Amino acid sequence: MVRSGPRDPSVAIITRTKQRPLLLERALDDILRQTFDDFVVVVVNDGGDPAPVDDLAARIAARADGRLRVLHLPESVGMEAASNRGLAATRSTFVVVHDDDDTWDPHFLERAVGHLTGVGSAGVMVRTSVVYERIVDGRIERLGEETLAAAQQDVTLFDTLRNGYGPPISFLYRREVHRQVGLYDESLPVLGDWDFTLRFLQRHAIDFIDGAPLAFWHHRRDSTGADGNTVIAQEHVHRRYERIVRDRYLRAGLRKPEDLGLVVYLAGLAKQQDQRIEALGDQVALLAAHLTHLTDLVRGDIAALHGRAPDVAEQEDDAPTASRDVGTARP
Repeated sequence: MVRSGPRDPSVAIITRTKQRPLLLERALDDILRQTFDDFVVVVVNDGGDPAPVDDLAARIAARADGRLRVLHLPESVGMEAASNRGLAATRSTFVVVHDDDDTWDPHFLERAVGHLTGVGSAGVMVRTSVVYERIVDGRIERLGEETLAAAQQDVTLFDTLRNGYGPPISFLYRREVHRQVGLYDESLPVLGDWDFTLRFLQRHAIDFIDGAPLAFWHHRRDSTGADGNTVIAQEHVHRRYERIVRDRYLRAGLRKPEDLGLVVYLAGLAKQQDQRIEALGDQVALLAAHLTHLTDLVRGDIAALHGRAPDVAEQEDDAPTASRDVGTARP
């Protein structure tokens, strides 16, 4: 293990939670398995019942060895405000948000901190896997796993604008960047991490550690309520606020009236592209209907042939007899 002296820890880990003791226990166990232990983890209980969180904290106190803090919020303030409360409650060189339902490889912190310390970059993301799971009778059942954005080799502003790569579990960064780009936007109920990453990339590059996945982003497709993953359970909210965030940045970039001209032109091109795609969709639908009709005709012909098969067999049985009769009649 990489150990530290009597000073502020190198890393502040912010874990946001609300009414998910089963997932929180897994998350804290995961954090305490890190090979790099120069960290403090602050659990921000966002308006949930304090009792299960305090009980868990008491049970793991010996393992945590003074590195665990619990912050109970009397009322829910939302994910981004919870992150900001965690930031305010800690001091460190680096920051990472480890939500209560995600996990790391044991070497995540060692690799990520080592990278930032070695090259002096402002932030780093790691190769990440999406883990599919479900909760059944108080147990977490793993269903499968796939690499997130398997073709990705680096983190760019363009890709982040387009696809939003980089869940919080994969991103370690320097705390001082908040002085330049601000805190998490508390007006956003979702996608605050994406918004922060966009502001981050406006000022700094984000490095990328490739190779075997070091972060695991857990999705529960069938879970709703407290156990749900916001990307799945609040998909419609994500779509709405993605439009809101994009619109906000677009308006901020149009400082002069004449700047609107190019955007209007590009929006027209986008509309034409949408119309072409819609027309292609209509053509595909017509072709699919025609193919279905042809398939039905072929199936009907096959069925008719099967129905005539006994008659054909009888004709073949009669054929040799006819040949013999003809042969006998020859002079």
